[in-house]
Amino acid sequence: MNKILILADIHANIHALDAVLEALSAHELGAVYCAGDIVGYGVYPNECVDRLRELGAICIRGNHDRFVIGLDDGSSFNSMAYEAGRLTREILSAESRDYLLGLPDERRVDDNTLIVHGAPGDPDRYIFGSSELSDIADDLQREEGPGMCIVGHTHVPTYADSDHAYPSDKMVVMFDDDRRIMINPGSVGQPRDGSPAAAYALVEMDSGAILFNRVTYDHEEVAVAVRSRGMPSYLAYRLLIGV
Repeated sequence: MNKILILADIHANIHALDAVLEALSAHELGAVYCAGDIVGYGVYPNECVDRLRELGAICIRGNHDRFVIGLDDGSSFNSMAYEAGRLTREILSAESRDYLLGLPDERRVDDNTLIVHGAPGDPDRYIFGSSELSDIADDLQREEGPGMCIVGHTHVPTYADSDHAYPSDKMVVMFDDDRRIMINPGSVGQPRDGSPAAAYALVEMDSGAILFNRVTYDHEEVAVAVRSRGMPSYLAYRLLIGV
């Protein structure tokens, strides 16, 4: 399992997800991990669920996934997120709903890998800023043994260990086998760091390298689809500018 593809916050954007997979088609992936929010905001929830199932991806639920299947009342959502979730319920197939219901909110893949949506022990927490990232990394470092914590939720690519914490858009980070690290790959389907390109991370376990990368796709076509299905218009606009 040399190469691990890390995804998060796909948000029912099959065009972005397929662009990432196409860019990596020459790589032999040992595993695919997804840190939640497979659905919400976008209009292709069933297609995204189907693709992850085809890949045999190891996934967890995010807050939008929970809301769409009725495990969250959406009281913390803004009006756009709430409306998008309501419309997603109308699109979601019974098979996709069952899949999301079967996912955990947090998953320890093995002794060395933990996948959460927001933060360990708090799936709705947003981890922003170098001080918060460093605190999380320090907490992880105090746990026994090396390992990797994968998060999403912020839609911003980020890397942290006990010594470093920084945004990591389109760069390679080398990690040390004997320490705990945190990886946020950024958002596949709705980036919020100023770039509309789909974000992902690729971990090469043998070399200790993490590639944070972006892939362009036809986000204008997706924006048109979002508008045509009656989603809030700002959700289409933000796809165009990456905010």
